[in-house]
Amino acid sequence: MLLELFSGLLIFYHRSHQGTNQLNSTNYIVGSIYSYIHELKSYPSLKKAYEHLLRENAALKTQLLQKAIETSRLVDDTTTKQYDYIPARVINNSIINTKNYLTIDKGTRHGISPGMGVIGAQGIVGRVKAVSEHFATITSLLHTDVLVSAKLAHSGVMGTVRWLGKDPFQAQLLYVPRHIQVEVGDTVMTSGYNATFDEGVLIGHVKQVSLKKEALFYDIVLDISTDFGALQHVYVVKHALKQEKDSLEHYTRHYYE
Repeated sequence: MLLELFSGLLIFYHRSHQGTNQLNSTNYIVGSIYSYIHELKSYPSLKKAYEHLLRENAALKTQLLQKAIETSRLVDDTTTKQYDYIPARVINNSIINTKNYLTIDKGTRHGISPGMGVIGAQGIVGRVKAVSEHFATITSLLHTDVLVSAKLAHSGVMGTVRWLGKDPFQAQLLYVPRHIQVEVGDTVMTSGYNATFDEGVLIGHVKQVSLKKEALFYDIVLDISTDFGALQHVYVVKHALKQEKDSLEHYTRHYYE
């Protein structure tokens, strides 16, 4: 009787343990399915929330830039609202060519036009090349024909940034005279000398500095701040006074020539 009772207990325990394992396995599978379904259902709302955050961030960028303009110089009502930011998503991108372009999901319908500057969370991206109603192509900083007016942050000395055409993480800083002190790690940003980008947009940091014996300018290599391979969202910079500035400069050049 004792042996039969002990055998019955063993059978009951074994079946109970099997049932628990089966239940745990079933719960894991069902839970995974529910989790996947929940992610599918929540994805549209997450996408909308992210786009909302991008718009809010663009508005904050505009406010901060305008505040900086107002506190750094005397302006009147016509120049207070100079810049605005239009958030956009990168839907196509190349980094392996010598002349690289991006495509974004915003166009003339959203207020974008050729010549506008484009920045990302890490710094400069490029310039709007062509626009349709819903899309725009961007000439990337990783384009051998693109020249960006820049300056060294610590000294304010002007130079020109040009991509080397090979490494998507490095560019050249040209025309920095030899009498200026330049060190590895120095910050390089936009100069504000054109209407495409405002002053102070990050471009990169000095990686290498060399000076040939008879050279007038340094050979400077930069680490580009923007990781173009991981670029997903950008901001198009809308300059309200760009057309007026460009028109005046164009007239001045032709008048004196």
